Amino acid sequence: MAIRLLRSTESHVSYDEMMSIFHPLSPGDHTMRLTYVAALCCVVPLFFAATPVRAQNAADASAQGASTDPIVKMHERIAAANQVYERKVAAAKKVYDRQKAAAAKERDAAVQTARYGVNE
Repeated sequence: MAIRLLRSTESHVSYDEMMSIFHPLSPGDHTMRLTYVAALCCVVPLFFAATPVRAQNAADASAQGASTDPIVKMHERIAAANQVYERKVAAAKKVYDRQKAAAAKERDAAVQTARYGVNE
């Protein structure tokens, strides 16, 4: 911010000059303006990122049918293979979690027996 010092011969400061010290967007304060511009540049795209029009366009593109481009077909086959893989991994993780829980239950029973003996 530009602050003007009074000379000994000057006795009056205008209201605009005095208020320019307190106004956040005074002409000399470029960093504050840059902050506001940067904030707007970051926030405004967020409003347009998830609009229904964009989702509708994506749905229309997928409903149009398969592409004839071999690269696009290759990527579609890769995506399908990845989906099958992810489903198989998820199923295997469920089996693993069930078996791990059963093993933990057996271990806990063995630890209880070792600590406190057999309670019958």
